Amino acid sequence: MSVIANCMARRGTPLQKQGRWLCGPCPKCGGRDRFIATFRADKGKELFKCRQCLFAGDDIKLLVEIENMPFIEA
Repeated sequence: MSVIANCMARRGTPLQKQGRWLCGPCPKCGGRDRFIATFRADKGKELFKCRQCLFAGDDIKLLVEIENMPFIEA
């Protein structure tokens, strides 16, 4: 399971697989179906974006901002 999917599951908001995307509610703004995440093999990391509040980044940014994890630990 991906880092982003694990983080969202711990928050009680599991993501649903839709094609190559994981979709669900945004952890930042609460938008119900605007959050998408995917793995980019060419970049070697997971990326996410909320299509409502435009909160976006990689798996490390999600852990730092949503889980309040120190950057070094993330």
